[in-house]
Amino acid sequence: MIIAIVGVAGCGWAGIEKEYDIKRGTLRELKLNNGLPIRKTLWNYALAILSGVLWYMQFFLYGLAHVRIGVFQFASWIIHMSMLIFFSFIVGIILKEWRKVTNKT
Repeated sequence: MIIAIVGVAGCGWAGIEKEYDIKRGTLRELKLNNGLPIRKTLWNYALAILSGVLWYMQFFLYGLAHVRIGVFQFASWIIHMSMLIFFSFIVGIILKEWRKVTNKT
């Protein structure tokens, strides 16, 4: 039931965003023939889907771990956020997000 409610809310938000995208003219970026190679566009879609699944799973796994952490429940949110930052850094290194960044940055 909760997933259905979240899904409906997500669709509503997507509808609101779509209206703004039409006004800004950015909706064409979602098409497969948006000027990028098709492989790059599909890769972007795959990463977007993966990030959505991971975002959802983080709270599911956090809920499971929070009740099992025992007397250190007060630290569970800090550990959760630290792991998010750490794994985001690792993903950034693997995907070479900073390869064109200057040393000054």
